[in-house]
Amino acid sequence: MDKYILQNESPEARLRYLEDSADQIIEDKYYQRLSKEELTMKKAEFTANALKVDDVEKEKKEKMDEFKERLKPLKVTHKTLSTEIRTGFVEKEGRLYKFIDDKTRMVFFYDESGELIETKTRPADSDEMQNTIQMSIRKTGTEN
Repeated sequence: MDKYILQNESPEARLRYLEDSADQIIEDKYYQRLSKEELTMKKAEFTANALKVDDVEKEKKEKMDEFKERLKPLKVTHKTLSTEIRTGFVEKEGRLYKFIDDKTRMVFFYDESGELIETKTRPADSDEMQNTIQMSIRKTGTEN
């Protein structure tokens, strides 16, 4: 088949021939070669579009950084709450009172309200088993 059909005829005559002679007429997408002028225009359009893409990408990055900063404290709170729900404990900071039971060789900690802090209970190490004044008082029941 020839690359071009009836190029010396008018566009109307060419179209009439194509419609009368084709085996089938279909609607479909296809690619048509660009002329040199069209190609130059497409390159200019491509460059302008690339600059716009860069601008939007920069704006997107700035917005994403802003969203990350807004999200940071929410994620910290989320992690803290999920840990508290999962474990059933809340992390606190404050003064703890340490008691060493020489009979069970265990160390117990109590908070200022007198509540046992279960998560701090542990076996006593050898240094802790040395008699303290308070351990002696508890053994004898007197201060003298």
